[in-house]
Amino acid sequence: MFKNFQKNKKNVLDYIGRFSSTAQHLPSTVYCLFALVLSLSVNVAIGLVWLTLAVALFDFYRFSSTVHRPPSIVLPIIFFFLHVIALIYTSNIQAGLSELLLKSSLLIFPLAMWLSPPSKKAGQRILMCFVVGCLLTGLVCFVRSLLNYQIKAVSWLSYTWLSSQMGFLPAYLSMYMGFSFFIIINWLKADWQKTGIGKRFIGFLALFFAGYMIIMLGARLVSVTFIMLLIGLFLIWMYRRNMFFRGLFATVLFALALWKLMNTFFVTRTRMNRIIGKQLHDYDHNFFININDPRGQIWESCVAAMEQMPMWGYGIGDEIEGVLLQMYDLKNYQHLLIVDTNAHSQYVQTFLSLGYVGLFCLLVMLAVPLYLSWKKKSYLYLLFLLFISIPMLTECMLETAHGLMYFSFFNSLLCCSLTRNPSNILR
Repeated sequence: MFKNFQKNKKNVLDYIGRFSSTAQHLPSTVYCLFALVLSLSVNVAIGLVWLTLAVALFDFYRFSSTVHRPPSIVLPIIFFFLHVIALIYTSNIQAGLSELLLKSSLLIFPLAMWLSPPSKKAGQRILMCFVVGCLLTGLVCFVRSLLNYQIKAVSWLSYTWLSSQMGFLPAYLSMYMGFSFFIIINWLKADWQKTGIGKRFIGFLALFFAGYMIIMLGARLVSVTFIMLLIGLFLIWMYRRNMFFRGLFATVLFALALWKLMNTFFVTRTRMNRIIGKQLHDYDHNFFININDPRGQIWESCVAAMEQMPMWGYGIGDEIEGVLLQMYDLKNYQHLLIVDTNAHSQYVQTFLSLGYVGLFCLLVMLAVPLYLSWKKKSYLYLLFLLFISIPMLTECMLETAHGLMYFSFFNSLLCCSLTRNPSNILR
C-alpha cells in the first residue's frame, strides 16, 4: 500500500510538473498564434487580443516573474486613456465606445507583455510566425490576382486589387511585408554560420517575394520608406567595414539595374509610373504642397478645421469625419463627400481628435522608444518604429485594426527586448 501511495504521488508530481511547464509556455504560444494570424485573418486576430491578456494574467498569477520591464512600455497605455478622457466631450458616445473597443489593443498588449514578457527565444519564434503569416497572405493575394489577371489589366496584379484579396489596404500589407523583410535579414545575419544552404535559399527566396509584393502594392510613402531604410541599412553596414564608397557604387548600380528591369515588363512599368505620380486625374486644391492626389484637398480641409479647434480636440468616434465633411462641403469637394475619408495622417488625426496633449503623447510614444532602441542598439526595433512613424505622415495607421494591432503588439514585444542584449543586425 505504501509503495502504491509513493507511485501515485510520483505520478501526480510528474503530472503537475508537466502542467506547470505547459502553462509557462502558454503565453508565448498565444503570442505566436496571434503573430501568425494577424495578416491571415483580422477577425481571428481581434478575437485573440483578449485571450492574450487572460493568459498573461494567469501566467503572472501562477509564475510571477521578476523580469525588469522598461517603463516606456506603458506609453501606449497612457495614449489609450487619453481616448477614454476624450469620450467626455464626444457627442456620439456610441461611435466613441466603438473606437475605444478598437483601440483596446493599446492597453491590452503592453499590459500582457508587462505581466508575461516573452523570453528571447520566444520572441524570435513570434517574429518568424509573423513572417510565415505574411508570406502566406502575400502568396494567396498573388495567386488570386493572377487567376483574375487579363492582358493589359495590370490593376489585378497591383495596388488595391492585389491587397484586397485578403482584406488589406495596400499600405498596411506593404508595411507588413517590409517588416517581414527586415526580420528575415536579421535572421540570416544572426544565424548565417549555422544556416545551411537550403535555409539560405529559402530566406533569399522569401526576401525576393516580399520585395516584389512591396513594389507591386505600390503604397508610395511606405515603398519610399522601405527603400530608404534598406539603402541606409546597407550603407551603414558597408561603412562599418570601411567600404562605404563601394557600397554607394553598388547601390547606384543596383538602382539602375532595378529600374531597367522594371521598365522591361508591362506590369511593373505601369505600377512604377503610377507610384511616381503619372495620373490621369488632376486634383485642384490650395494646399501649400502641390500633390496630385485627394490628400491635398483633405489636408487643406484639415488645416481649415484646426482654426476653430478646441485645445483638447474635437473628440473621438466619428467627430473628425463630421468636421471634415463640413469643410468638404464648404470647399465643394464633392468626391470627398462621397468617400467620407479621415485626415489621411495619423499626426493630424490625433491632433484634431485629442488636441495638443494627444499629439504630444503620440510623439513621445514614438520618440522615446526610437531614442532607446538607438542607444541600446536594438536596430530591428528602430527599423520597426521608423517604418511605421514615417508612413503615419500620410496614413492613419492607428485608426484601423490592421495598423493598430500591428503597432501595439510588436511595439510591446520589441520594447521587452530593450532589457536584454538585443541582436545587432548591423554587426
